Amino acid sequence: MCTRVAQETLALRYLGSIPRLPHSISNDPAALSLRYAPEGGRRSVHITDDRARAFVSIGFFGPNKWGDQVPGVNPLHDARALTLLDAVINNRLYLELREKRGLLYSCGFEMDMPTHLASGFCLVGLAPLVDKIDETIECALEQLRSIKAKRISQAELDEAKKPLVEFKRTQLHENTSWLYLLQLTQRQPYGFALMHEIPEYYEALTLEDLYDVVDRHIHLDRLWIGVGTSAPDTPSTSDAANK
Repeated sequence: MCTRVAQETLALRYLGSIPRLPHSISNDPAALSLRYAPEGGRRSVHITDDRARAFVSIGFFGPNKWGDQVPGVNPLHDARALTLLDAVINNRLYLELREKRGLLYSCGFEMDMPTHLASGFCLVGLAPLVDKIDETIECALEQLRSIKAKRISQAELDEAKKPLVEFKRTQLHENTSWLYLLQLTQRQPYGFALMHEIPEYYEALTLEDLYDVVDRHIHLDRLWIGVGTSAPDTPSTSDAANK
C-alpha cells in the first residue's frame, strides 16, 4: 500500500512545483478596480425588442480564495464557510422572492473568490416581472441586509448544508477536483492539509462560522445595481431617468 508521504511525493513529481510569490496578496477591496460607476449606484439600459423582459444584477465586493489567514486554522476555512453562505443566500432569495412573493422568474447568487486576485465579488442575478423591477430589487436588498444582520436560522443552515456536503463527496471522485486542489497546494505553503476530510469540514461548519465570515467579508455599503429591460416600445420617462 502506498503511504501518504509516497503519495505526496508522487503528486509533486507529477505536477512539478512553483516558487511562492515574493509578495502577499491583500484583501483590500479597493485593489479590485471597476471600469464603471466606482462610487456605486444604479445604471439602466433599455433595448427595443419584440418581447418585454427584465434582468437585474446587484454586485458588491467580496474576498479572494484565501480570506483572512489565521495561524492554526485551515487556510480555506473562510472560503468554505462562504461557500455554505452562498448556498444559504441562494435558498433564501428563491424562497422569499419567487415562492412567497412571486416577483420573478428566476434568481441566483454567485460568490466569485479568485485565487490570484486581491479581491473577489458577489453578484445577485434577478429576472423579475417587468412591472415588479423596483419591488424585486428592494426585496433582494432586504434579504441581503437580513443576512448581514446575522438573521440566519439553524433550519436554513441545515437545508443548505446537506446537498453541499453530498456534492463535495461526489467531487472526490472527479480528477478535475483533485487537480484543482493540487494547484492550490502550490499557491500557499500549507501542502496537502488543504485536501484532508473536505466533506467533513463542511459538515462541521456552524452558524457562528457563517456569522464570522459575514462580519469580515460581506459589505453592503457599496452596491452596484444594473437593470436591463426590453420591450416593443421605448422606456417610460421614469425608467429613462435612471440611465
